Amino acid sequence: MPYIKSEKRPVLDGLITTLYSHCDSKGEINYCITKLVHLWVLGRSLDSMWPGYDLRSLGHSVLQDAAAEYYREVMGPYEDQKKKVNGPVSELDR
Repeated sequence: MPYIKSEKRPVLDGLITTLYSHCDSKGEINYCITKLVHLWVLGRSLDSMWPGYDLRSLGHSVLQDAAAEYYREVMGPYEDQKKKVNGPVSELDR
């Protein structure tokens, strides 16, 4: 869930804006997101042990949750708008 407390946002937004200003391609954005999740998982490893399945799975969950939220809030409304303009695919999505 990306809806964090408002007092945390200014610092994070500043860092993200700076990072964004250095990203010139889809691949660079993908790298930054992947690296951030890797650092998050590695930073939570206990006693410098290599992360096990559960912790690696949490990293995967973070990425899936972010993708689902993007689809729900950004892509879903766009798809709904296009369906109103162009009509449903079939009776199944009417």
